[in-house]
Amino acid sequence: MPREPQVAIIMPLYNKRAWIARALHSVINQTWTDWALVVVDDGSTDGSADVVAALRHPQIRLIRQANAGPGAARNTAIAASRSEWLAFLDADDEWLPDYLDTAMRNLAAHPGINAHLSGYLMCPDGRTRTPFLPHETPKPGIWQWPSPLDEATLAAAYLWWHSDIVVVRRSVVEAVGGFYAAPGCTFGEDSYLWLQVALSNSVFREPGLLCNYSTDASELGVGRRTAKPPEPILFHHEKLFSLCPAAMKPVVASFLESLAYRAAWRQAAFGEPRDAREIIRQYPGLRQRGFKTVQLYWQIWTNPARRWLRRTGWRPRSRWQRIMRGVPPTAGSTAK
Repeated sequence: MPREPQVAIIMPLYNKRAWIARALHSVINQTWTDWALVVVDDGSTDGSADVVAALRHPQIRLIRQANAGPGAARNTAIAASRSEWLAFLDADDEWLPDYLDTAMRNLAAHPGINAHLSGYLMCPDGRTRTPFLPHETPKPGIWQWPSPLDEATLAAAYLWWHSDIVVVRRSVVEAVGGFYAAPGCTFGEDSYLWLQVALSNSVFREPGLLCNYSTDASELGVGRRTAKPPEPILFHHEKLFSLCPAAMKPVVASFLESLAYRAAWRQAAFGEPRDAREIIRQYPGLRQRGFKTVQLYWQIWTNPARRWLRRTGWRPRSRWQRIMRGVPPTAGSTAK
């Protein structure tokens, strides 16, 4: 029986014909060669899967399934692989050639670590993201949650975990049940998993920018005219609380409420007041945030009128109008 490669690369694919070849070749060009790539075509209608099949590469396996969402596609790929380590790449992104080599060497040097994160470059705008806190000097090494944990640190670390730059031990992913895979979920299915992994494992952080993360092909990226759905972790967090230490639970609860505030704001700002009210019903603490609560309800009550006024060319001119329009606190996911 042939030996399993050390790393299984998991790639969900849905209507990315223009970008999939770039992603595939970034895997093929890895200097670390002990890998197998499992591509799950999630019901593409643009011939994306044909690009994969045409390569006929011995280390690439293509699975086709009816459309079920990115979380389900990743879970299918994980179930079809047997490697000890899992890496993840979206079909419109690309790794630099030494991505896997860097991760696997760091993990080999620290056998007790279950996950590896690296930096990445946002494309096409050129912003950079690294898995370090603002006050830290970026250097390779092991990171553990500080004690006591504060919400600002949790919020910053939450944004580090983008699937493209995670290499994780299979047993860790299986222990928490994999990605969120409810039908129709296209946003936050990865952060649902990674927050659980993050709160129960130490991680090796690599500052190198080893991935190009593309937003130009994302249906949830810049220019979107409808609200991103609320993150699943807001409504399915029982497992999260069972995994995190008791001392962390109040901070995690406060962080989830902040995420809920931003999600409710998004729904209200994009004309979905009913969804915003449902989030507030689930998180009654949002009614007790003082002026932020006033701003949130202002969004809910006045959004239909303001959307109509914007179509006529109106923009807020007074300082009071700009304050009430407001901007929610930064706390979210880079998931596509």
